[in-house]
Formats: sequence, structure tokens, C-alpha cells
Amino acid sequence: MKLPFLLTAVILLILSCRFGETESLTVEFPPSVTDFPLSPEQRDWTLQWCESGATPESRAVHFGESASCEIEVYKETPVVCLLIPSGISEHFSPYPAGGLFVPGEDPVIELSWKDGAGAEFLIRALQGGMDLSSFNSRRFLSEIKEKEVRDPWQMDWALLERRLAGNEMKSWYLREKHRFDLEIPLPQGLWFSRSLFLEPLEQSSSGRAAFSLTEGDHHFFDPLQNLGFAVAVDDRGEFFQIFYED
Repeated sequence: MKLPFLLTAVILLILSCRFGETESLTVEFPPSVTDFPLSPEQRDWTLQWCESGATPESRAVHFGESASCEIEVYKETPVVCLLIPSGISEHFSPYPAGGLFVPGEDPVIELSWKDGAGAEFLIRALQGGMDLSSFNSRRFLSEIKEKEVRDPWQMDWALLERRLAGNEMKSWYLREKHRFDLEIPLPQGLWFSRSLFLEPLEQSSSGRAAFSLTEGDHHFFDPLQNLGFAVAVDDRGEFFQIFYED
């Protein structure tokens, strides 16, 4: 009667094994650059990495406890990595940091907040079946930095996905979406964006805040008040705002 159980255990063991040579990579975490008063449980973040032709893997890390960790990957395979913050509230969490390993480089992935948006884009491409060995992913991340984009998370990623699918990727497609100058009602407080590249918002004497946003959904949160709001901006610069409390 124990045979089915043992057979199942053997199958699971086989499925969990890696076939082919592997190597260890050191993943170096980025510095903490947020002013959020993080509680210990809010520092339990997720490290996710993805290799060409492989299922994404992840592990829990306690951000701030150590400066790096080790992961095992297949040899001679590009690896994209994300460090995903836990939710500061039920509806809000900062955007992840990211990094990349390319065969031939030192076995280290240096995660940075600047590379987070590009790394997330590359992981989506990998999950869509793309082979990074045929794409200059290191140059891709470098060109985003060279463009000096104000906020990489506000780039036109939908356009890049279409161009990549059509094998038409060019450097001039690496640009932010159009920004609209907005003025919105805002209670007193210090309101953080999910993106670390947007300065926190504060109420002016008029009870409003003036800033620029691209088309799409944007979330802000004041951790001291445990209050957040979302702004949805359409392609004409019209916006809808909603507040929520966690």
C-alpha cells in the first residue's frame, strides 16, 4: 500500500531536480531609499528570478537583514531578477528593484531601483517565450539609463512590447509616455508614490497639489495616516480620483 506514495515522492523529487550544469550567483540588494516606517513584517520581501526557458523561481528574503544572497541557476543562461517589496498596505506596495546577469560577466546580480521597470519588462518577455540569448538585454537596460528617463515606470511599455513582438526594437522607442500637468485636491500629509522616482506629494496652501502624470493608474499612500488614493488618467489628461483607507 506504500508503493503509490513512494512512487509519487520519487516523481516529485525528479521534477524538482535540475538537469544540466548549474552555478551560484550572488544577488546584491539595493539600498533602502524610501522613508516608509516599515514594520518587521513589511520587510519580508520576495526575490524572484527567471531564466530563458525556465519557470520563474522565488524565495523570501528579509530586506535589511543582509546585503546579499545566493541563488542557483543554469550555466551560460541569462537571468533576470526582481526584488519585490511586501505590501505596505492592502492596496499599496512600492515598485520592485531589478537586475540582470549575462553569461560571461562576473557571477553577480546588482539589483537597483533604476533597473526595476526594465527587469520586470524582460521577465514578462521571458514568460511570453522570448529567448534572451538572442536579445541584448544588458544594452537594453543601459540605454534606459542613458536616456535619462525621469521615471522608468512611466515609459511606454505597451509600445515596447508591440515593437519587441514585431522584432522592431529601436532605441528611440525608449521614452516616457506624454505627461499631463494636473492639479488635484489633496488632504494634508506626505503622499508617497509606488515609484521611488517621484517625489512625495504635499498639500499646498490651496488644498491642492500640482504635478504631472502620464496616462494610466497611479497610486499614492500616506503611511502615517494609513490612507491612500488612486488617480486614473486618460489619453486626454482627464482624471478620476478615489481615496481609500486600510
